Amino acid sequence: MRAVRPASVLVAIVLLLSCGRDAPRARVGIAVEPGWYPAVRMALADLGDVPLDIVADSTRDVQLAPAAIEYAAWLADSGVAVVVGHSGSRGSVAASNVYRRRGVVQLAPIATSRALTRDGSPAFALVPDDSAEGAFIAQFVDEGLGAGRVALLYHHDEYGLGIRDGVAAELAVRGVTIVDERFFAPEGTPSGAQRVERLLAAALRMRPDVIVLGARVAETRLVAGSLRRQGRRIPVVAGDGSYVLPPSRADRDLRDLEGVHIVRFWGPDRDAAGAAFARRFEERYGYPPEQSEAFTYDAVMLVGVAARAGARSADEFRRFFTGLGSDQLVYTGLGGRYMFVQGRPRFSTIEITTVRDGVMVPRPVTGVVP
Repeated sequence: MRAVRPASVLVAIVLLLSCGRDAPRARVGIAVEPGWYPAVRMALADLGDVPLDIVADSTRDVQLAPAAIEYAAWLADSGVAVVVGHSGSRGSVAASNVYRRRGVVQLAPIATSRALTRDGSPAFALVPDDSAEGAFIAQFVDEGLGAGRVALLYHHDEYGLGIRDGVAAELAVRGVTIVDERFFAPEGTPSGAQRVERLLAAALRMRPDVIVLGARVAETRLVAGSLRRQGRRIPVVAGDGSYVLPPSRADRDLRDLEGVHIVRFWGPDRDAAGAAFARRFEERYGYPPEQSEAFTYDAVMLVGVAARAGARSADEFRRFFTGLGSDQLVYTGLGGRYMFVQGRPRFSTIEITTVRDGVMVPRPVTGVVP
């Protein structure tokens, strides 16, 4: 078996061993960031002899919209029945239009955008959508922090806009005022430290009680650093995009985010299964996993379980995922017991964590979606 290597050219088909060389096999596309391939490798190793043909190219961009669309067309042309990906909301939503037209099932690990799973899409996502996450953030801002004035800073893309809309809708219901909102460039377009600081400075002039970020970890680090240099102790609440971290031990040290509140859908301290996965992952790769790796692992495992149950075509994979939760079709992964309703998990855990000494510590504020 040839390993899937994130740093190598992988325009090959990776064949897993099967019980018989001529046995029918499921053709599966992988469309995730290079840094997520270790989780793919772990899942494939754990699946063992499930008859899968994996089609992937870890050197290609799967997140920026034009590249994601091109990659999705390449996978569809390769005859895949199901795709694990893409890495986040922006690439997943862009690629979903290709998969919908070509009849390919999509299993997205951490895409929160509502646009992915609406209108009869053949896509499934392993985490709640942005409206649920946004409402949870707003609840914490109101009940946990007692804020009356909120500033919103977010990426102007599928992820950031979705978080913004979810937060704003729930804050309006709760009578909490949004005193300012500003956006960064879409993911993949350099925002620049100076621009982030200018936007933050403008927001601070409106005297918010809390800053809510629909941003990735790079911008969150810039905001936290700027506040620290100014001696401002205003609370910052960041969406789950700030818990998608570069694949290295140094980048997963969050001491520069001390005190920042971050939403997450999974953590290694969740339960015994999460702790065991984290231990195996870190022993193998040298750094602790975060939720993108956990849900990528679950997505590949779900595909493998479906294939083991006989799924080969897109229709068979769709029926399997839609039927999860019945007595015959049960799968419990790192994210919990999976059962999909309109492409989203019937039950998901959302947590607020606070960074303490470089790690995310769960607060006693946990939601179960819906």
